[in-house]
Amino acid sequence: MTYYLDEDDDIEIEKIMALLPNRTIDVAIEMLVDHLYDLLEKLYNETDGDEILNIIGKKISSGDIDQVQIADLTFPLGKDTQKNIESGETGIRLALTYTYAAIKLEQNKSMSQAWLAISEARYHIGYCQAVYDASKRSGPNERAQKGGRGKQLKIVELNEIIIEALLKMKPKKGWESPSSAANTIVESVIASLAIKDNRYAKEPRADLIHRILTGVIDDSIIKQAYDSTPPAECNNNDNS
Repeated sequence: MTYYLDEDDDIEIEKIMALLPNRTIDVAIEMLVDHLYDLLEKLYNETDGDEILNIIGKKISSGDIDQVQIADLTFPLGKDTQKNIESGETGIRLALTYTYAAIKLEQNKSMSQAWLAISEARYHIGYCQAVYDASKRSGPNERAQKGGRGKQLKIVELNEIIIEALLKMKPKKGWESPSSAANTIVESVIASLAIKDNRYAKEPRADLIHRILTGVIDDSIIKQAYDSTPPAECNNNDNS
């Protein structure tokens, strides 16, 4: 991708550097691990994040986790007591893997690569946080109503699919508009809903586009996914 920036010799690099947070890589990794461990406890009731990271390390060392598994997004953690994580979102697996990579690269003094791993981990942690926040939006009164829980779960599932599609299919320069985003991802959303046997897969296409558009405009979590900027290697959409 080519960037076209106006040349301005008056801009001093120190002024640009001053915009960045004064944060060392040690602090960045510590904050990353704290956020990841908090998510593990919230999503899976897992309180031993160190053990999970060590499992990741062993799988990398044995070759069970490599570039192929990362690309396929399918590798399991392989721990009997963690079946809930193994069947959970791919995002948490990638967040764990890149967090482990960041720690080891920093220990090896490979700082630029460590920062890259931190960036990748933050992206996947942010996705998992968005999914978690979306799942907690429904109130107890609605869930208690007859049939309300099943309906709410389907809505949460729909929102998760919309979030994932917005992140994965985003053009390199970002979405042109909420309506263009809705029209672009609708087929992917329908296909994912059908796989999960979600009743919203049977909605008319125009109605589903309206749901997506409304979510992008009115739902803070979906809007966050719409506005986010995923890493280039996670984005295969060449639209500009």
